[in-house]
Amino acid sequence: MEVVVRGKTMGRDIRTMNQPARHHPVFEDFVPWSGELPPGFEVDFLGTITRYAFEEDMSSAHKDRTNQTTPANFPGFDDEYFEWIDLLESVKQAKNKYVFIELGAGYGLWTVRAERAIKRLNPIPFHAVAVEAEPTHFEYLKQHFYDNGLNPCDHRLIRAAVWLKRGLEKFYIGNASGWYGQAIAQSGSLHSLRQWTAAFLHTVFYRLGLIQASRQRVTLVRSITLCDVLSECQYVDLLDMDIQGAELDVIARDIKVLNDKVRRIHIGTHNSIVEKGLRHIFSDNGWLNIWDYQFNNTNETPYGSIFFLDGVQTWVNPALGDQ
Repeated sequence: MEVVVRGKTMGRDIRTMNQPARHHPVFEDFVPWSGELPPGFEVDFLGTITRYAFEEDMSSAHKDRTNQTTPANFPGFDDEYFEWIDLLESVKQAKNKYVFIELGAGYGLWTVRAERAIKRLNPIPFHAVAVEAEPTHFEYLKQHFYDNGLNPCDHRLIRAAVWLKRGLEKFYIGNASGWYGQAIAQSGSLHSLRQWTAAFLHTVFYRLGLIQASRQRVTLVRSITLCDVLSECQYVDLLDMDIQGAELDVIARDIKVLNDKVRRIHIGTHNSIVEKGLRHIFSDNGWLNIWDYQFNNTNETPYGSIFFLDGVQTWVNPALGDQ
């Protein structure tokens, strides 16, 4: 059976083909949320509500969309589907207390989903650590907690970029509701060269009166290490990482603490060098690979052919499997 699905996931419109009609078994434990939804919000099947305003400038479709109707549906078969599986499986397997970390958290989309999932599937104590450097996104993060009935003071929200050392680093910020690719400005990297070139040309065109002023700029932000993030955690059920190309450097620096504390890690990848390096590091340290899909590529998956803008790698730490 061939099914064509158009998955709309927070501002993205991703075409997937040859999809099976059946979801992963982990979804069988959930009845999709239904109820009244406030104007200006959308809701997922767990009941997580999200303000349209957080991504109102992502595309013109965001500005024109009508309020979502209920009940909510299970997620579409797109490049975020595997993040859903990782989240729900880690929730199902958790014991005593569920600990979730989101690096490059944005407005905390997955952090709040984790709280909703643990409440519905496995009602044990929940603790979150969410790290985000972009200042407006950090305010969104706190607002998203409040919107969903969570108190940020009960968890650990950190305004910082995860990097190789503590200190201050140049970081791209701005255009908060239209861009979630903010990253450390690494001097000498191809990514940085492209960013700086784009910024320079934008300045020239602005001074010539050809375009309006850019809302994106570089500023100094606090940086911390992965060890700093994990310092107060005895263990972590799921670490969700989307740090825009810094993932290999950060993981290579602190793989030992990951070995000691983290049971499962979901990584958004951003280039082939990072993807290859991660495979070597995790394999050499005895981790088991669950998902591995190349960035900016259409990959064959158990759920059909799916285009991945960011790549996906998921690794499970067998050394902590029974704890």
